[in-house]
Amino acid sequence: MTCHNCKTECKRSGKHRNGLHRFKCSQCSKTFTEAHERPLDEMRLPLAKAEMILKMLCEGVSVRRATN
Repeated sequence: MTCHNCKTECKRSGKHRNGLHRFKCSQCSKTFTEAHERPLDEMRLPLAKAEMILKMLCEGVSVRRATN
């Protein structure tokens, strides 16, 4: 992983509370985590719930009914 600030190689330095690896730059001492994987771009719903909603919409169920 490279530092966003000074573009040097960083070492792994533990884990963040959400389980992602944390890195620390040896040159500028900044810490950061690895990039979050988001399969549906900026959507915050769990993947299983989004899948269920899409299936229900294809069957003709309204969005309001699908999210309850």
